[in-house]
Amino acid sequence: MPGPVKLDQRCRDKIVADYEGREPWPPAASLFDILRCCVVLDDPYAMAVLIAYLQKRFDVVRIKNRFENDEVEEVSAEQIQCEFYGAETQGEDTQSNSTISTADSGGGGHNAKMYRDVLVNIRDPDFGLICEVQITLSGIAILKKSEQKIYSIIRMASAEELQETFVFTERNS
Repeated sequence: MPGPVKLDQRCRDKIVADYEGREPWPPAASLFDILRCCVVLDDPYAMAVLIAYLQKRFDVVRIKNRFENDEVEEVSAEQIQCEFYGAETQGEDTQSNSTISTADSGGGGHNAKMYRDVLVNIRDPDFGLICEVQITLSGIAILKKSEQKIYSIIRMASAEELQETFVFTERNS
């Protein structure tokens, strides 16, 4: 499913928070998720097959695997939901979950988030356009969708932004 084009202010915030002083100049050249889509799959094997296909079909610019340092363990749906809510309410996206690089996602401190996916930045060989394919599991996607409003509120910089935000319904005109 295609995602919305990243808004100009969100791009600026992400450049400052994630790339400025950490990536070669100009830091905006590291922003690869202005255009993005999400692919939801039912199992990790299907994710691996899709990533292999993307590597054959496109020029893969960057892969961020936010599963790579996970230990395999059996957990209940309730545990996953509790951890996901905890990650959202702690504001772990102040550095933007979608921009933590694979090298930096060593599982410690701020980068040890609960939301997991694989981000594949691809360049179309015909047009040179770079976009991001966010690949995740169906159970995680369901949790992410249910938390989108909370995520948006947590990222707000001021109380004024909250004035026109409607959590349950839009204001009637």
